[in-house]
Amino acid sequence: MIKDAAFYAYAAPEPAGFKDSAVLPAKAFYSTEKNEFFLMDDGVRLSETPEQTLLDFLSKHVCRGGQSRALESHGVRESWRAEHGRVLASYELAM
Repeated sequence: MIKDAAFYAYAAPEPAGFKDSAVLPAKAFYSTEKNEFFLMDDGVRLSETPEQTLLDFLSKHVCRGGQSRALESHGVRESWRAEHGRVLASYELAM
């Protein structure tokens, strides 16, 4: 059970191999109870590079859920960056 603040990522329906994919960053984990990846807030805040830690988690697990592949099939490229303490996603139409 998750009792503290956390970031999470899931896919519905869950693609084959989703829960078995490598976990990033090392403090993140997959919950078989919730069928989601979690990264506890403390794992981000106490990291040497909090923005990069969160970016690694989001870019690995949110994109892995299939959103990026679906966007790419429509000619859209997705990228993630940290800016002023916030994580931003940007989308570019590939021409």
